[in-house]
Amino acid sequence: MGLSKKKEQDYARLLYTQERLNFTDIAEKTGVSAKTISKWATDGNWDNIRKSLLVTKQTQIVHLYNQLEWLNNTIATREAKVASSTEADSISKITSSIKKLEVETSLAEVIEVGRAFINFAKDVDFGKAKEITVLFDQFIQSKAHK
Repeated sequence: MGLSKKKEQDYARLLYTQERLNFTDIAEKTGVSAKTISKWATDGNWDNIRKSLLVTKQTQIVHLYNQLEWLNNTIATREAKVASSTEADSISKITSSIKKLEVETSLAEVIEVGRAFINFAKDVDFGKAKEITVLFDQFIQSKAHK
């Protein structure tokens, strides 16, 4: 492929985390052995990056709203219809988490926008898209390690 080892690794990580290719397919595309790709994936915690793409903010918000609804429905079935201190604390924490998720941008969202932009750039200028991909991956890595 003619890329430096670092660029090969960055490209392989992108193929694994965003394109969801397996090690054999990545090895074929990069010219690096599947065993090396597997080692890179393990050392770089690529599975965690891949998983973070699946857990979108919207999914988390829906789960929190479901928990809040369950708590409120449980309280409503009681004669007194009053939350215990534990339930009130849980409601407060869930509400705070929802608010925080609704205003903050997650790493998964940043990755999703970046992936969409890179796909757009591929159609316009494939060479630039490859350059952007490397830079974007470095950007994501810097955010992931904070």
